[in-house]
Amino acid sequence: MRLLIPLFLLACGGGEESSVTVSGQDRVPDSLLQSSWQVQVASPEVMDGLAAKPEWQAYFNRDYAKSLQAFSSGDGAARIHAELAGLYHQAAMIQGHAIQETYGPEQVREGDPQEVEYLIGVAHWIAGDPKGTAGRMADKKVSSSSVAGIQKAASAWSDASFDPKSIDLFSLGDVTVGAMAPAVKSPHYLLPEQIGEGVVEVSDPTEMIKLAQWHASAALEANPAAGRLLDLWGFPWADPVGGASLGLDGLFLGPWMSDAEVDFVRAIRLASNAGEAFELQDWTSKSAYAAALANCVSKEVDAECVLDRAASLQAQLSGAMETAAGQKTADHRMLASHARVGLIRAAARLAQTLEDKEGEGRLRLAAMDASSGPAMDPLYQLSMSAWDTRNRNPHRAQSLLHGQVSRAPGLDAARISLNVLYLRVSRDAGDGIPMH
Repeated sequence: MRLLIPLFLLACGGGEESSVTVSGQDRVPDSLLQSSWQVQVASPEVMDGLAAKPEWQAYFNRDYAKSLQAFSSGDGAARIHAELAGLYHQAAMIQGHAIQETYGPEQVREGDPQEVEYLIGVAHWIAGDPKGTAGRMADKKVSSSSVAGIQKAASAWSDASFDPKSIDLFSLGDVTVGAMAPAVKSPHYLLPEQIGEGVVEVSDPTEMIKLAQWHASAALEANPAAGRLLDLWGFPWADPVGGASLGLDGLFLGPWMSDAEVDFVRAIRLASNAGEAFELQDWTSKSAYAAALANCVSKEVDAECVLDRAASLQAQLSGAMETAAGQKTADHRMLASHARVGLIRAAARLAQTLEDKEGEGRLRLAAMDASSGPAMDPLYQLSMSAWDTRNRNPHRAQSLLHGQVSRAPGLDAARISLNVLYLRVSRDAGDGIPMH
């Protein structure tokens, strides 16, 4: 019984055929499609077997807790823990951006709580600036605070030499493969404003950092190969972890067609982190995504070209799945849509590395628009929320975050950080001026 089929058909609006015709110029080498997870699961027999498994039924609905419990160990558990670590990393970035955009040097307002210096210190660590963290937490405004929790938190950071791995805050217990990490209910602190008697509810990103570390450790304990997935969604400045392949369990229903695509996207990210040039031509014989993008990239990324190539790749991959299965099934077009979205997302990352801000923005939004139904990825939604927060667009950031806060314990803390920014931006905009 094909348990996922009704959901697939509902998600993609039925099994209508794609009208895209793939020209010779647009085709990627067929050999680069054969290792894709889509081709691996193309036959009804293989798809039936996967669809019957509770872990994949839960994952299809992005119920990480149930999926993790069903996998319990091995490659599947490593993959889920890695994605949860990614969710918490992105949520921490939402918090860090929100704090900087609310209380950073250019945003200070008379009457702001003096304890925000501590929050800015944590935001500096998230941004990869531990010296800024130490300086902020040594500030008199923090050490003289009447908020006991703030004093304790700043001391804990100092005692741990500003390395959150050993900070005695938000104790999560021993890392356990197959389990969800616990979280403390937020807001974590009530900060008194310096004018009037108002208080500000805030959440401490330290907990989000520790939740990410907990699940990253669980992922590596389940299988060290999970490091390759952790590299895709860690903090931008983090050193690479690396690892081998997690096989089909690491790819199925995800945006990356094969190990080659994971390596391609990792290479883009690592080049960006190191401030190095990225050579697309080094990848065109290895990765279907790189081959599809070859004619779309110069000093910038041609967004329209990318969208055309993404549609062509989906059509070509659907054909490859039909050939592999010996028949056409209703799943093929929907499963191939994951590659379409993945290509657009890879192009957005490449545009970011090339410092093509306009191309990055257009492609980010195009990937979000294309991410409907099963291709909707909570990790990407939170990454977009973080991007919007950095750009002082808390309205859409809140909307994106709202749909994902129930995915894992503790994510709601990011909403509290965003709420404070939203109020700040609303006041700055003035009555009757809409925010976009």
